[in-house]
This record gives sequence, C-alpha cells and structure tokens, in this order.
Amino acid sequence: MPEHRVPSRLSLALQDLNLDLAKRATYSRADIQEFWNKTCNNWRRRKIFPTRPERVSPNFLRDAESMLLFAVALLRAEPHS
Repeated sequence: MPEHRVPSRLSLALQDLNLDLAKRATYSRADIQEFWNKTCNNWRRRKIFPTRPERVSPNFLRDAESMLLFAVALLRAEPHS
C-alpha cells in the first residue's frame, strides 16, 4: 500500500503562493519515524546533545496527529462482508 502524505494547513497555504517551501513543509509517517529512530539511537549511545529539543515537541505532535487521523479513518471505514 503506498504511503500518503497529509499536508498541514500551513503547507496548503504555501502551495497557493507557489513557494518551494511548501514541499518541505509536508511530512509523512516515514519522516517522523526517521526522526524518532535517530533520536532513540542517539539516546541509546548516550549522545543527548545531537538531539535538538525544539524538534522533539513538534515531531511528537505530528506523530500524535498522524495516529489520531489514522484512528478516525479506521473508525469511519465500512466493514467488508
């Protein structure tokens, strides 16, 4: 199944302005997972300083939003008979 990217409201607004920034403002589950993998690997190696604290909260919120959107889509899906 192909991975879908859900654009944020900001990226949609930027797309209307035709800025190249809009492509970089779209996140996928793979982007979030890559961040968490790097962060966990750094913490396991006791390398805390490469982790930028200002990126943890936004990625946590993106991850929570992604999970919530998936749960809502799953609940709205019609069961197959």
